[in-house]
Amino acid sequence: MEYGRKYTTEEKFREIRIARGILQVDLAKTIGRCEHTVIRTEKGERKFTNKELEDGRKFLGVENFPLLEDELTRFRGQLYVFRERIKEEIFDTAHKMQSGLAVIDEFPFEPELILLYKTINARLLLKERNIDKAKEQLAYAEPFLSEVSNEVKYHYYYGMGSLNMYTKNHEDALRFYMLALNTESQKELSLFLNLAICYARFGMYFLAVASLERIYPSSEHYITSSLRIIIDTSLALNYTRLGHHKKALELYLDAQVRAEFLESKTRLRQILHNLGCLYYKMGKHEEAIKNLDKASLCYKEESDEYLENLYFRILCLVATSSSQCNSEIDHAIKLAKDNEHYLLLFGSLSHLVKPMEKKDAVYIEDEIIPYLSDRYYYFKVMIYYEILLKFYAKNKTKASSLKASMYNIQTKMMREDVDI
Repeated sequence: MEYGRKYTTEEKFREIRIARGILQVDLAKTIGRCEHTVIRTEKGERKFTNKELEDGRKFLGVENFPLLEDELTRFRGQLYVFRERIKEEIFDTAHKMQSGLAVIDEFPFEPELILLYKTINARLLLKERNIDKAKEQLAYAEPFLSEVSNEVKYHYYYGMGSLNMYTKNHEDALRFYMLALNTESQKELSLFLNLAICYARFGMYFLAVASLERIYPSSEHYITSSLRIIIDTSLALNYTRLGHHKKALELYLDAQVRAEFLESKTRLRQILHNLGCLYYKMGKHEEAIKNLDKASLCYKEESDEYLENLYFRILCLVATSSSQCNSEIDHAIKLAKDNEHYLLLFGSLSHLVKPMEKKDAVYIEDEIIPYLSDRYYYFKVMIYYEILLKFYAKNKTKASSLKASMYNIQTKMMREDVDI
């Protein structure tokens, strides 16, 4: 591709004709002109008439290529409609549009549109977990970054952020999303949503909420869509982490109604799980278990999501001193098998079963809390601290030390700048 080169319609015709191996005389016959007229036209000495263009396009097989300025404008607009269908997860429509928009790949005269298509198309591929193909689409744009417009840079950075988020490289995901944020003035809702997800992954729950609250009024446009459910759920999740339980509950219940209306099983199971976690934090353990049990029916056993759901269910059993605790923990450890993270978490629960002893509290404080803190799992860290506070309730010196440690974690959760 050659940047900075503006082709006329006649020059585009000439390049396509040559690429197709078609002679000027054959094109001339098709459009009802002599060969000399075609030669003059391709040299820029005259322009094709509308009839000549129509006949020539059919002959060259480029009826659907955006050749003219108004067609290029419409094509660009269609790319953004394509983006909206992807965000709204209307995949049938997105795929139909994709097949039509893909013609730009065969049309080397509009490098900006080619890269715009590829960087937006990468979003659809990522949604479908086609990681390798998405990576190819984005890699195609990388060599041209010094030449492209901010518009293309924005979509490239956004795509790279999403690629890294899907591959669980959250640090690079955050870096690319920040580049996208600083590249274009018109920001889309999903950028702030993805930034919030990255912030939360690093325990920066206040920044996650701030990012989501910034776009919340604009999300009214998507109130019946999957995107609005995602925004509500993410905002509620971070409200829960910051202790704003009433706000979180209202958002979850609204999102649940909309997820049921849209028959979105994926969103519904996430909401049920998150409601279970919220009810646990609110001390409503029976309600928590009810929602967690519903969510468990939607997860594949032994998946991380299933194990996370089971972890909170057992936390509820521990909190209610249920007689099922030990058998449930043993079952969970067997399910976790080679999953070191969940083996450690389920093992930690065995130290919480009453009556707790000092050695259990020491293990939680010296092993589990540092492990979770190093990985920014501050929400779980606070759960363990709260359990330790109850254990050391009569030891004022120790309780004071724990509260100081909790304050340090809360400070990290409430930070207002990015520090990775």
